[in-house]
Amino acid sequence: ASNIESAYQESGYINATVTPQVTLDREAKTTHVTHNVREGELKYIRQLDIAGNEVTKDEVIRRELLITPGDRYDGKLVDFSKRRLEGTRYFEGVRLFPLDVEGDDLFSDLRVDVEEGSVGTFNFGAGFSTEDGVSGFTELNVNNFDITNWPKFTGGGQQLKLRLNLGSQRDEYSLSFTDPEILGYPLAFGFDAYNESYRVNGGADYTEDKRGLQIRFGKVLSPYNTVRVNFGYALTDISELPFFINESVRRQRGETSTISTRWQFERSTLDRKVDTSEGANHLVSLQLAAFGDNEFYRLDHDSSWYFPLGEERNWVLSLRTREGYVAEWLGSDYVSLQDRMYAGGTTTVRGYDNRDIGPKEKEFIFFGKDFSVGGNLRWVTNTEMKYKVTDLLRVYGFFDTGGVWADASDFDFGDIKYSVGVGIGFDVPRMGPIRIDYGWPLNPDGDQGGGKLHMQTGLRF
Repeated sequence: ASNIESAYQESGYINATVTPQVTLDREAKTTHVTHNVREGELKYIRQLDIAGNEVTKDEVIRRELLITPGDRYDGKLVDFSKRRLEGTRYFEGVRLFPLDVEGDDLFSDLRVDVEEGSVGTFNFGAGFSTEDGVSGFTELNVNNFDITNWPKFTGGGQQLKLRLNLGSQRDEYSLSFTDPEILGYPLAFGFDAYNESYRVNGGADYTEDKRGLQIRFGKVLSPYNTVRVNFGYALTDISELPFFINESVRRQRGETSTISTRWQFERSTLDRKVDTSEGANHLVSLQLAAFGDNEFYRLDHDSSWYFPLGEERNWVLSLRTREGYVAEWLGSDYVSLQDRMYAGGTTTVRGYDNRDIGPKEKEFIFFGKDFSVGGNLRWVTNTEMKYKVTDLLRVYGFFDTGGVWADASDFDFGDIKYSVGVGIGFDVPRMGPIRIDYGWPLNPDGDQGGGKLHMQTGLRF
């Protein structure tokens, strides 16, 4: 009955009621169910009433709503609008409900009640991951920033993020700013400035320093579809290289520049961005790098699906597949190491070390340890089952696959690596999320080991 009522509400019949009437036929041992439907009047939205927003501007809330005055009432779009408002993380609570207009059978008002949440956070503390080691960080994150609202600088729906991270493997300084609607136009604008230093381990040990600037634009095409374009400039410096290091690394000695643009299309029907339970997300992108020292083109595809299971929807099955291809472009005959495809580690194929899947070369050409040099083609899939024990505690089981090849012509199913594992994730109040996975490689090569712990945490005080 509730599903029938929901279908009517999606078609504009706000006050539709469905009453099931059950009749038992004991002789035939059957049950007859008759649904008595009272449709009510077809309703349209007269106006939007917004309340509870003492900090956030009305227009910031309105741009997240997928239904506007004059539209036919649609319960599905109202529910999705509620999820979008919750996804902004500006509010502690969100309620959307229709209000009858006295003396008007055609129109209803849509009431939007919000409860303001924290404007932003200032965090500092320590973190650990199996790829980046121990680190200390400080971070200012204002997710409802307003650059024009001096001196409070809040309520405009902009995002400002300042981050400093110092660790045993990675140092990072970054500044990011995003305005979902620049100067009142439905066009998102943002920029990122960063300076990173990463100690690459795994056979050939060297330091990769990278600094750059990126400018971003985005346009929402529909409730589910978004296009983005980025323009970036980066300088990469490979240092601390032994004199007799392999040519694959030695030819990158010194500083090189990359000038690129990336075009993206994304379609998302996810119920929420964090702790997703239902929906799908699809992302395709094309990156073109030219006019700098590094010239290449790169194609990427990333799709995820989430399926809630069981009456209480505590079980969630998720499937993810990622494919990528990068190749030389224009006058280049070489794709730099930092721009190649890699697999293995916490974010791709668990149970293997970071970047441990794919082509390898000797550190000193004819001798030394093997180290990953990446490839031009990558394929990674992840299948995961999540069980929500509580709102703060989740357990996982996963099956990962992945492979990297020097070129598309080298693709071979026999090169794909497999792993299985279990994990646990929990949210510690005022400290942040922690995720711990343990993966077992099913077909490792030689020294790839018998299992790996993958841990990511950012402890906040």
